[in-house]
Amino acid sequence: MSASTRKRTIIKAIRELNNRVTVADVVATTGLPLNEVTEELNSVAAQSQATLDVTDVGEVFYNFPPNFAMAYYAQGVKRVLLNAWNSIFKVLFFLFRISFGITLLLSFLFIFGTILLFQTVIAAGMGASHEVGAMWGDFGYLIKRIAMQDIVLWKKHDPSQEDASSGKSKQGFLLDCYSFLFGEGNPNEQLSENRWKLLAQVIRLNEGIIIAEHLPPYTGRPADDEPALFQVLSKFSGYPRLSESGQLIYVFPDMQQRSTNVSYTFMPEYIEEKPWQFSKMSPQALRPVLALAIGNFLGSLFFWWLCLFTHRVSKPPALFLFFAIYGTLFVLVPIIRLAIIRILNWRIARRNEMSRGFENLIGSPDKEVKSKLEDAEKIRRAFGAIPGNNIVYTTQKDYLEQLTDTK
Repeated sequence: MSASTRKRTIIKAIRELNNRVTVADVVATTGLPLNEVTEELNSVAAQSQATLDVTDVGEVFYNFPPNFAMAYYAQGVKRVLLNAWNSIFKVLFFLFRISFGITLLLSFLFIFGTILLFQTVIAAGMGASHEVGAMWGDFGYLIKRIAMQDIVLWKKHDPSQEDASSGKSKQGFLLDCYSFLFGEGNPNEQLSENRWKLLAQVIRLNEGIIIAEHLPPYTGRPADDEPALFQVLSKFSGYPRLSESGQLIYVFPDMQQRSTNVSYTFMPEYIEEKPWQFSKMSPQALRPVLALAIGNFLGSLFFWWLCLFTHRVSKPPALFLFFAIYGTLFVLVPIIRLAIIRILNWRIARRNEMSRGFENLIGSPDKEVKSKLEDAEKIRRAFGAIPGNNIVYTTQKDYLEQLTDTK
């Protein structure tokens, strides 16, 4: 049975059982294996805002809202659309970044080239054409000095790898423009993947039996956040179990055996988000971009003065208006981004502080948490010692030879 068919079968069973089910109920209704039902039931519960009900005899019910199926399928469609949009957005955003780097050069060339052209006409009328020639030479040298000599170094490159002795960037002027405008992207792009790795390590470290307070330092959510808990249960095929004292303990059968080769010595006490950076480029590497951006902005202001106040041009061309607005935005965008980064880093600091506080739930447990930990240990002992890593068969040796060795 395919995964989609299995999900539909389980959703149908939940409806037939009036949206309040146990794992055993669904197994009896569908005839599916227990592990598959547990995994799929947790998945549906995580995406449909279901809750857990525990009876006085220790039976655990999944309580689904009336419109759970619609909510579940809506989440699935939303994920597909988000994945498609993320792929399209990456391409569009890359093209957007390229356009900024190239357009800055075109804007600078157009504005200062036009100004020099006006100066050439004026100087020619005054008989000082030799001075204009020197100005054009200086203009060409400026372009070469700032951008053109490094523009060919357009390749994938780590912005942190720079010439430490000279302070020059090894990636070229255009990519420096990207870094100046957009930075190097989200520093927490791998946060979700790292979060699941840490959660898996926590579960295995506790031999597949945990309490809700084990999770908050790595989920970033309170221990009583049921959607976050359901996601973990769904991800690692866990299920809730009621202890003798009435506490909910969470068991992950597939995560109970821990290899002795896996070390958790360097496991962090909580997951920490990295702060955003304006740019990984050094100030020396960004200086040419900043100089060109400011020069382009001042050049557009001077051109406005030349057109409007000297009355030499009655109506500025539309292309100039575009470049003038663009030059202004090229200065404003980094300033706005810097302000946004400060806000994002403030929020990241708050989330890190919250995760750090969650670590104390286990590090300095109160009476209730201590009771839960004791119950979890009792259940862990009740499960018994799980066979270790003694290999009883391997394809590296002949079967008869291994059989002889075990006798």
